[in-house]
Amino acid sequence: MSEAHATAPAAAPDPTQAAGAAPAAAPAPAPADWRSSLSEEQRGLDFVKNSEGVGSIVDQMKELQAYQGNSVRVPSEHASAEERAEARDKLQRHFPELIAADLTDAEEQRRLKRQMGMPEEPTGYRRPEFDAPPGLDMSLVDGFTSAAHQAGLTQSEYESVLNPMLQSQAEKVMAAEAERKAGVEALITQEWGFAKNQKLAAANVAAKIFRDKGNDLPDDLSMLGPKALAAFADIGEMLGGEGSSLQGDQGHGADAPMTPAEAQARRLEILNNKKHPYWSLERDAAHDAAKAEMGRLTKMMMGPEGSKPHLRNTNVDSS
Repeated sequence: MSEAHATAPAAAPDPTQAAGAAPAAAPAPAPADWRSSLSEEQRGLDFVKNSEGVGSIVDQMKELQAYQGNSVRVPSEHASAEERAEARDKLQRHFPELIAADLTDAEEQRRLKRQMGMPEEPTGYRRPEFDAPPGLDMSLVDGFTSAAHQAGLTQSEYESVLNPMLQSQAEKVMAAEAERKAGVEALITQEWGFAKNQKLAAANVAAKIFRDKGNDLPDDLSMLGPKALAAFADIGEMLGGEGSSLQGDQGHGADAPMTPAEAQARRLEILNNKKHPYWSLERDAAHDAAKAEMGRLTKMMMGPEGSKPHLRNTNVDSS
């Protein structure tokens, strides 16, 4: 046989394979991605991307179904009465402390009110910090607190009613006090005028008698209202007219101080009496004394502050 047709030598045996061993198996193909059968949109969902497989998704759906079974959906205005009742029953099962009261039962209402903030006893309310003006009767808070607890008010409801009530009462007390002071000031300076000391002394005489009888009166009678103060002054003057020491203490002579009203009345008596020495054509001592008296009465009529509004239209003869 020629050299061109010589056969190739046999390959050398593989020393890694033992004699008679089976040939090595081909490598297994890589497992297909379980998401490959899903659409691109489905593969983009977070819970799909984060799941390890179909079994994991099934577990998640099972948990979601259980959650939906326990959740309470608020019925819309289109829901039937049965659907509303079912939602209410489910909510009460899960939250019995929220809706557990039969609102037609008074005791159940109070139990619900206690859960909302009503104290067990009236003393449990927190009293507001309030700067009460003098004269404001704070005992009204006690009465209101008792009524508030009986009505079942919560703490916030208690405050929302009591605070405006206290403020309103305080404003009324302060307005009344301002009116009282203005009335007393007008009585003393305008109505009593130069006779104020005499009037106050008379009032104190009457007040002493009342105190001696066990009546409680302030030491300073100007703390009374104008009507009460004027009444005590009138009583004191009547007592003085009946022989008490007041007449001697204060004097009731011709030169005694008098109120503007009394001075005005005396002036009119002189002006209306054409036979009075004031009208005499003879400039004698009687005429001079009458003119001096007219000047004194005019001064008394005008009072310490000068012309008074209620006397501005009075015909004052300055001669």
